[in-house]
Amino acid sequence: MTALALALEDSSALEQAEIEAATVAARGLASLNPTEKTIVVSAQEDAAAQVRLPASVVRALMKVVTEMANGNAIAIVPVEAELTTQQAADLLNVSRPHFVSLLETGKIEFRMVGTHRKVKGRDVLAYRDRETMRRREALAEMARLDSELGLDEDDATVSAN
Repeated sequence: MTALALALEDSSALEQAEIEAATVAARGLASLNPTEKTIVVSAQEDAAAQVRLPASVVRALMKVVTEMANGNAIAIVPVEAELTTQQAADLLNVSRPHFVSLLETGKIEFRMVGTHRKVKGRDVLAYRDRETMRRREALAEMARLDSELGLDEDDATVSAN
């Protein structure tokens, strides 16, 4: 399960200079040996410091700079964080009313704090992953049926009656 959440908070547009810097950073990180656990970071060109990072942090950093290079604002959500329904809806890119219906139908666990629903980040991410898997399986089944019926693009012929 991934702990990265895109555009959860402060989704202000990135400036062009940030996008360009992220693009350079993404290229630099992509050139690293995947098993390498040490990267050199610097806040200023003349103040380089060597920092040893776990491979999982390097992979997460690669995801962050790749998204930023694509112009996407990002936020990192701890999997144990409690989210409001609006934050969780933003994480899933759905409306808040739709998200509340997911809660009310039992698709995602939640707890009530007074009159407010709170959800764990890990539960929202688990739902997102389940839905992604369900969609991929449905798409694979559709492709299989297309192939079985001879409707794949390669075999398709247009006949005029």
